[in-house]
Amino acid sequence: MDEESEIIFHEQQKFASWVYLVVLTSVILSLSIVGFAMKEEYVKGNPPDKGDYISLLIVLAIAIVFMILFMFLKMQTMVSSDSLYVRVFPFQIRYRKFTSQQISEAYYRRYRPIMEYGGWGIRYSLKHGRAYNARGNEGLQLILMDDKKILIGSQKAEELEKAVKHIIMH
Repeated sequence: MDEESEIIFHEQQKFASWVYLVVLTSVILSLSIVGFAMKEEYVKGNPPDKGDYISLLIVLAIAIVFMILFMFLKMQTMVSSDSLYVRVFPFQIRYRKFTSQQISEAYYRRYRPIMEYGGWGIRYSLKHGRAYNARGNEGLQLILMDDKKILIGSQKAEELEKAVKHIIMH
């Protein structure tokens, strides 16, 4: 992001708490399955060997990485005096930048995340284009000069619309 640009809109969204619950449940379930399989083998007279412990450690390491990723997961949207920036961190380190010259139209709209994009996050649909969303069903629809469609999900969609329309007009 340009250091000298004035920020006229900023929003940071965390994903819905049920997303974290699904991840935590998946981690616990995965560890339980591996642990149960090791116990069953031990009961059959096959004590765990080095490979079993390595498998358990790999599953545990993957689980920890997922938990850390989801702890930091957030969507950030900013509008400066001439551009719109969006990213889903930590999957995107750099912001995706849309300059006022790239944006043909920008308008508020309600959408159906699952039906139109298959869920939340960084999503793509052949019919509806790309979406960046973290929660909810409101956002700013962008139509770019090259006719690409970008939806930016927002809890402050009307405020975001006003900020983007401001930079388009100036």
